[in-house]
Amino acid sequence: MKTIASLRTSRSATAALGAIALFSILDACSSEPVMPRPERRQDRWNVAAERAWTVAATGESYKCRIERLASDEYISGFRVVAPHSAQTRVTLSVLERPSTTGNFDCSGGAVGGSEMVYAAGAGTDALEFPSGQGVHLLAGQSLLLVVHVSTMSNIPVSASTRIEARAGSAREMRSPIELFLAGTSPSHS
Repeated sequence: MKTIASLRTSRSATAALGAIALFSILDACSSEPVMPRPERRQDRWNVAAERAWTVAATGESYKCRIERLASDEYISGFRVVAPHSAQTRVTLSVLERPSTTGNFDCSGGAVGGSEMVYAAGAGTDALEFPSGQGVHLLAGQSLLLVVHVSTMSNIPVSASTRIEARAGSAREMRSPIELFLAGTSPSHS
């Protein structure tokens, strides 16, 4: 009995495979071209720089952080995540030979030898580069995060600032970006 059932199952499977093959051949002969589905790239956002900070009551300050890159990174976008209202602007720059690493208070001016790769102010949306373009950061370089914080509050404000970078790959980056300006401005009348 098992042999007959196997034989019936085998004949059913053969008939099903034949039907699939026939429909595939007929579909290939149809007049409408079959377009491949576009690959949907999954966005992967990683922390590029992050800094916890405190600003004194009715105070203003610049908070910095320098981190050394352990490996090459290909970046196809930047965004500031959940900025606090006391944070007025942030910049992210590349340093070749920093004199220090970690968190420290700093001034609003550029740190010697730095090359800015991203800047954002209040209300800045995510910045995503056109396809095939991006920023290539090299292993051994360092990232400098500068956060300008200011508050009119009567009590100290503590929060953190995080910039995320959308991960890309060497294969995707056909055109490295040297300078990319984006934003909106009010219409001029």
